[in-house]
Amino acid sequence: MKTLECHSKGDTRFSPFFCDVKVFGINKSIENHYHCSKVFETPTGKIVFPNDWRQSKKLAKSGAKQVAWQISEMMFPIRSDATGRYAIDDFGVQWYCCLWYKHLRENPWKVEYVKEFDEFNDPFAGKFPFCQAKVMEKVKNEGLYGLRGMATELWQLLHQDLAGGLKIIRANLLDMEYGMICHQVNLKGVMGAGLAKQIRDKYPQVYQQYKNCLENKSLGDILAVSVADNLMVLNLFAQTDIGTGQQQTNMTALKECCAAVRRFNRDWDYMMPIYLPYNLGCGLGGANWSEVSKLIEEELHTSIICRI
Repeated sequence: MKTLECHSKGDTRFSPFFCDVKVFGINKSIENHYHCSKVFETPTGKIVFPNDWRQSKKLAKSGAKQVAWQISEMMFPIRSDATGRYAIDDFGVQWYCCLWYKHLRENPWKVEYVKEFDEFNDPFAGKFPFCQAKVMEKVKNEGLYGLRGMATELWQLLHQDLAGGLKIIRANLLDMEYGMICHQVNLKGVMGAGLAKQIRDKYPQVYQQYKNCLENKSLGDILAVSVADNLMVLNLFAQTDIGTGQQQTNMTALKECCAAVRRFNRDWDYMMPIYLPYNLGCGLGGANWSEVSKLIEEELHTSIICRI
């Protein structure tokens, strides 16, 4: 049985520390690309973007918590499994697979070389669900496109970002730990159904501040309520009334709200991820998703649409 030792103490040609790849115009090791995509929140609430793998590991050891991934210009939430580890479909895991895919595609001799081995080992894998040993095993058994299949969702999102289309992910808005959660509200002081009620139940302070500000709000306004360090709920006042007999969403007001969210985000020291619900304004609001999605593309093209 031949074993390929895929790590910095073994065959370094298969270690992410020694394998470089150029992505988005930046050339560095796979390990650095991966770690530099992590977004950390320190115990004091400061957001930090590490410059290399050393700083990333230092932040983790100091008690900083990873709250998101930044890949290209997009921010993605973390997906965890039941044990609290990265899920196999986590965006960071998909990103790691993308990096190896590009490196191996540019170094085809490595794809042929791994076929000579029966087993692949990485003693430093830790809790990561798809280390380079598993990458090489996948490539041996299924080829490069088997590896690419591990990152289909991210691959499509990156292409959509380049094309200017909507970025839709499978996620629950209420699971977000970092960024801006946006949802539509009315001017009646009611959060009695749908996503609004879920937000009211989880974050009572959002409903209280919403009720208290109604006299000073009009269609097209927004209200930002902080619910945790670096996590806000943005209320978009885009409907006057409630009821299902007619369309309640005011498209002009929704457009103004989205523009206001964009301006609000620019006022921060760093751009925060903006999350919107799939079918914003289309459920109880009665709007047409094709029209709303076009509006979002125009006003908030960097946002992420969450669909359960």
